[in-house]
Amino acid sequence: MRTRSLVWLSLILTSLPLLAQDLKESPNVLLRQADVAYHAKRYGESAKLYSQTLVLASDVVRADAEYSLACAQALAGDHVAAITALQHAVEDGYLDRKVVESDAALTSLHSDQAWPKLLEHMSQLKAERDARWGDAAFDTPYVENISDAEKLAGLSELWTQAKYGFGNFWHVPQLNWDQSYREFIPQVLATHSTDEYYRVLTRFYALLQDGHSKVYAPGMLNGKYGRLPLRTRLIEGHLLVIGAGDPELDGIRPGDEIVSINGEPALHWAERNIAPYVSASTPQDRDVRTYDYGLFLAPIGTQFALVTQKHSGTQNKHFFTVAGDTPHRQLEFELKLLPGNIAYVALNGFGDETAAKEWDSHWAEIAKASALILDLRENGGGNDSFGFHILAALVDKPTPELLCLSTRWIATPYASNMGEVPLRYPLEFIDPDPERHYSGPVAMLISPRTFSAAEDTAIAFVQSHRGKVLGEPTGGSTGMPLSFKLPGGGKAHVCTEHDSFADGREFIGVGVLPDIPVAVTRDDIIAGRDPVLETAIHLLHAGN
Repeated sequence: MRTRSLVWLSLILTSLPLLAQDLKESPNVLLRQADVAYHAKRYGESAKLYSQTLVLASDVVRADAEYSLACAQALAGDHVAAITALQHAVEDGYLDRKVVESDAALTSLHSDQAWPKLLEHMSQLKAERDARWGDAAFDTPYVENISDAEKLAGLSELWTQAKYGFGNFWHVPQLNWDQSYREFIPQVLATHSTDEYYRVLTRFYALLQDGHSKVYAPGMLNGKYGRLPLRTRLIEGHLLVIGAGDPELDGIRPGDEIVSINGEPALHWAERNIAPYVSASTPQDRDVRTYDYGLFLAPIGTQFALVTQKHSGTQNKHFFTVAGDTPHRQLEFELKLLPGNIAYVALNGFGDETAAKEWDSHWAEIAKASALILDLRENGGGNDSFGFHILAALVDKPTPELLCLSTRWIATPYASNMGEVPLRYPLEFIDPDPERHYSGPVAMLISPRTFSAAEDTAIAFVQSHRGKVLGEPTGGSTGMPLSFKLPGGGKAHVCTEHDSFADGREFIGVGVLPDIPVAVTRDDIIAGRDPVLETAIHLLHAGN
């Protein structure tokens, strides 16, 4: 998932003004110059540059550019101009009062007589916006079977949010969204419980084939769901156990194959009961969500009858009951020194700043390594700024991030038979870390479980040309999801952004492809081998 700073959102550059023509080859030069001046505390210079960027700013996101200008002017001591810029930002839609009140850059404005009026005006405009665009009317409590009116409202909310906000309809050209909505109306009305209703909604959003657009049932949000303490994966066409909460769980060992679930061939059972409800952008992500994450996720108390088979052919029967959630726990950051003075760094998540902080705290050890391996194979994403922070220590020149577009539907042009025009955000760059730099050889490991912000990091690494990427294609999904509430206590996300490589190459629906493909086999699981890591070590020892 991408997360942006205010400045990142600030500009949509056009080719109409003369100034934009001058910037044709590097459309965000002014923005980068303004940022550099701001962080160097040259606030007067920064304010002038931000003012120039407003010439190119789209009205749709103009508020963020004006907010950045207000911060620079306030720090430069031009309080009158800063208040004016901030007032313009509010009028143009910047309504986050908590940010404004807590922003240290604006502290000098607190004594201005216009300050309390500005805050009051923000609250008023936000209340008006929330009354029109908020989802309070859909935020109804869970009951065993919500009303038909609520069921229709929830389906309509899902349909509307995607119709006007989904950024990846290009990926599902065969999907007639309006027709699908009509077809699902009788289906939701035919449900006899809220839980059944949410299964229908989940299947509806799965039609978008997007890993960042999905429905969350109330039971998933309030602890009524759990999973068996088994880690499974589809490998070479077989559903294999790769780990368990208890190493000796009923005699099940890594490498055992699950051949049947509840009396049905395991793959058939999963394709019938799990796959239709999976929101995924690629076949590999669909397999991960069907066979890794979703296979035994069920309401607490659900019973499963399994038949497993050893590599020798011996079969065993097992009976399990879902007692609670037992997710696989792993550290977000792991550092090991491998033979040959290779530093192995597992970056298992960007859900918070842990990975970035641990990277900094272990920098002295990492910097001494002869080579470096970054393992993102179990990283499901979070905030890509943490991954970019780590990459900043590996590059010696600005490295492009992702090319990002958002959908833009405006009624008046549409009434004049004009097409939908996307919002094109200026390309951001990762600048070298001024305090840390690693110049040794680097390899990165990826898998289908590398997802979202971890994929953003992998893309930037590829574009940096700092080393080889090994493993299997990533999940192929990222973007800025919009969260909204649904009747009966559930919620949903819809992806509002279409991201690609900086040169326009697609990875949504494809994944980031490895330079050196390496896949894990059943024999590897049984033997406890990691062929991807072994290949990376061999590559670095060989000096490639």
